[in-house]
Amino acid sequence: MKEKILFVLLSLSSLIYTGVIFGWPSLQQIFIEEGVFQELCEPNEKTCEKQQSRYFLLYLLFMIFYIVSQPVVGKYVDRFGSRTGIITCGLVLIPISSFIMAFFRSLDSIIIGMLLLTFTTILFQSILKLSELYPKHKSIFLTTINLLFDSSIVIFGFFEIIHQYFELKYIFICFAIFSLILHSLIAFLLREPMDEQRIQNFKKLEFGNDPEDLEQENISIISNKEKENENGTKKQQVKRVNEEENENEKEEEEEETKEEENNSVSEIGSEEDETDQITKKKLLLDKIDNNFDWELLVFEKYSNLNLTSKFKTGIFISQSLIFCFTCLTIILYPGSLGLRMSTLNVSFEQSGKYIQIFIFLQLGCILFAYPVAKLLTLPFDYAWSLVLILEITFHISNLFGIGWHWYSFISFMIIRAINFSAGSYFIAKIFGYTHFSQIYTTQTFLSSILLLIQFPVNTLIEKYWHSFFYADLFFLIISILLIAPAYYLIKIRKKFQKPPKK
Repeated sequence: MKEKILFVLLSLSSLIYTGVIFGWPSLQQIFIEEGVFQELCEPNEKTCEKQQSRYFLLYLLFMIFYIVSQPVVGKYVDRFGSRTGIITCGLVLIPISSFIMAFFRSLDSIIIGMLLLTFTTILFQSILKLSELYPKHKSIFLTTINLLFDSSIVIFGFFEIIHQYFELKYIFICFAIFSLILHSLIAFLLREPMDEQRIQNFKKLEFGNDPEDLEQENISIISNKEKENENGTKKQQVKRVNEEENENEKEEEEEETKEEENNSVSEIGSEEDETDQITKKKLLLDKIDNNFDWELLVFEKYSNLNLTSKFKTGIFISQSLIFCFTCLTIILYPGSLGLRMSTLNVSFEQSGKYIQIFIFLQLGCILFAYPVAKLLTLPFDYAWSLVLILEITFHISNLFGIGWHWYSFISFMIIRAINFSAGSYFIAKIFGYTHFSQIYTTQTFLSSILLLIQFPVNTLIEKYWHSFFYADLFFLIISILLIAPAYYLIKIRKKFQKPPKK
């Protein structure tokens, strides 16, 4: 019961706080209504391209800070744990940021308040790492938290609606108070560390075996001579097959007791003649080949590496290339909507409607929780290939103007749902949890290098192009080039799927 309550509270925290920074377009609309940066426009203009550019540059600053801080955040969470991270962010940083945003409206106060709010990444990483408390439901836990993170973009959208009835400062004060209450409850529930049994269960389940099978596992042990001759992988496969053999022996040998049924292969073999032992070994090896667990091999190869070696692996580099480029799209698209609409000569009122539709569509991300969780149970290259296909079609749709933005909105929502869920899940599944936060935050840090491309692109759009066509074409070309690392992941999967020779 305690774990269910904790999951509900963590989900609520993820929805309301972790990705709130990405709802900047809605908060931007509130600031425009309050006349912030209105001096950049003509007296008779409600908004203008220069004002939109200023807001976009602020958003770009927040995002760069958000991403560049990732390695420090990852090290902090891995070093001090999830509870400390939740206390730091939920009880200190979010309330301070909210009170600054509530009572000040200058450029400096907006920058300071929003920069503090970017540290919600500490909260997000802390919650993700708590998936170790739910070993039987790791994929659905990580998928749900990631999708709620995506959906939290709507929070500032709700601010925009509530702002019609209440001043923004009262909204931010309530935002801060609720954070104090919610995260105090979470910290209270996390006051007891994981017990040893839960840690052992987590380690057994980390490579993705079915929990029910592991709980019922009754493994026989082969002889010492066989142990010396068999490699580590074969041993694992032999152990899993022995469970099935024990069940068959129960039906065939009624005279044996339960203790005799659970004896090792060597003890059973000692009661059989030599011919039966040879036949049994052949059948055993055939079963190993037929039930070959290639994902276990992947986990065994990569999880025991040190952090530096994990970063050097081809599987990490390939996943990171796709993940980082997709993050670039995910981060920049919401913040560029206002400027994008402006270059398409869309009116302020119509632009606001488009942005509002886009923002509230993100609530639909949670509808993808179960399908995405199922997708993650498939080989790792499946998810990344689908992300790449959606990324390519997303940029193609943007080339055709405002009429195709309905597809851009929907594909963007699906891309976000899969990309972050796959990024966190496959790190845990392939590399384990020892360096989980550091690996995941390193991937998002690498995105910041690509993020720097957008500033000169935005300058070109504003001064010369007056259109996102060339920018979308540029990103489309890059996404097509990413077919190469996607193909590499397919090759890696096929390589591990080949069973070892007898």
